[in-house]
Amino acid sequence: MPISARRGRWAAIGFAIACSPMVALGAYGLYADIQYAATLPPNTPRCGNSALAAVLLIFPVSPIVGLIGAGLGFISASVRNAVLSNGGPQELEENR
Repeated sequence: MPISARRGRWAAIGFAIACSPMVALGAYGLYADIQYAATLPPNTPRCGNSALAAVLLIFPVSPIVGLIGAGLGFISASVRNAVLSNGGPQELEENR
């Protein structure tokens, strides 16, 4: 009998895979904003929208995308367990 997939582990992996690109893009946005601010003369006013966009990408957007990835991981584990508990795909049974 094959080992069943742990739904929680697959959900955590799905969360990490889906969330990490958004966090990386937000971190790069903050880095680019800091690099831009370093090129300006002292006491020069600048717009903070790029930093705000990067922070919003990191905090509200990435967890939401991560929850979508966690749901996909949970569903994938459930489907895998259902297929394996029924004896596997029928194509494999016919070729034996």
